Amino acid sequence: MTITTFIILICLIVAHSASASIPSATAKAVAGVWKCEDERRVPRSRGIDAWGQGHHSEGFRRALLSRWESKLSRCLERLRWQQQHTIPTTGDWQTSVRLVQRVFPGTSSWLLYISHREGGWGPFKMNYQGSGCGGWMQFMPSTYYAYAPAAFAAVRSRGYTVDPANNDWRSPLGQAITAGYMKWANREGCHWCL
Repeated sequence: MTITTFIILICLIVAHSASASIPSATAKAVAGVWKCEDERRVPRSRGIDAWGQGHHSEGFRRALLSRWESKLSRCLERLRWQQQHTIPTTGDWQTSVRLVQRVFPGTSSWLLYISHREGGWGPFKMNYQGSGCGGWMQFMPSTYYAYAPAAFAAVRSRGYTVDPANNDWRSPLGQAITAGYMKWANREGCHWCL
């Protein structure tokens, strides 16, 4: 066996082992795409045929692998964007104020100052002395529900998503979004006259 024949034989063995791993790599990329799509809560992409018969050319297999790897990369990029633009539900007032800064920047010191004076930073507090106000910002239910639709619409219009269950007078995130919107849009009026 000459050295040239030996090198050709090694190249053929390496090429065969590389082509044999392409179906495995493609299957992993497909699984990754599906997992990403499940996380994003979007319909799964259509799958691929079984590899068993070996009737696909090497070029086809490489192109298919490249396609699924690109699809996985795009899906992961969209998932990161979605996670950055989703305001998670929280039951903590200070965390809610911090999260609202993504949408309505520059309102945190005002929100924390007013809430410190009104309902505090702990659990929901009800004013039982006749006014009917409640929560961290001491909203009247009618005031909260008058401004909340515009506040949550502003969140969506700025490219963010928030669970609609947070649009509740008793939710710290709901009160932070609504009060943050009111301050940001100069609609706070004299609800919290200083």
